[in-house]
Amino acid sequence: LYTAGIAVVWSAGNNGPGAQTIGNPAMTNNSLVRIMSVGNVNAGSPSFPISNDSSRGPSVCGGTGSLLIKPEVCAPGSDVRSSALNGGYQQLSGTSMAAPHVAGAVLLLKEAFPNLTGEEILLALYFSAIDLGPAGEDNTYGMGIINVPAAYQYLLDEGHEPAPPTEA
Repeated sequence: LYTAGIAVVWSAGNNGPGAQTIGNPAMTNNSLVRIMSVGNVNAGSPSFPISNDSSRGPSVCGGTGSLLIKPEVCAPGSDVRSSALNGGYQQLSGTSMAAPHVAGAVLLLKEAFPNLTGEEILLALYFSAIDLGPAGEDNTYGMGIINVPAAYQYLLDEGHEPAPPTEA
């Protein structure tokens, strides 16, 4: 997927709060964002606290610095209204609710910048995230909660031109 330019986003897992609870393949760390793992924060609270069960790093795959830090980013994943297996809707929580939030952000940015690779879009989300928890990147929140308008601005600041909107 990566070599085809597709953004790869994984749920960090729901085995927290201990260190090194992030599982495979979310713990893979061959670059900053080639496989972006996503932690779960509660958007129902203004401080966006991390969910207690959101898995945490560091990665057990080796490396140094930012390569060890997992997850890369966080997104709302607590009490998300989602479709139910046999019809209807229900409130669900977990990193499996947070990762689709990031996938949706990737889609919005890919629509605006269709010529960028998945990695370029993920890097924009990574570098523009709003820091949460202790100052700087950490193994609870990663770089922080994603911020789509800031990621869009990051791509503009990097010199990328957005595509004109498509008329319906």
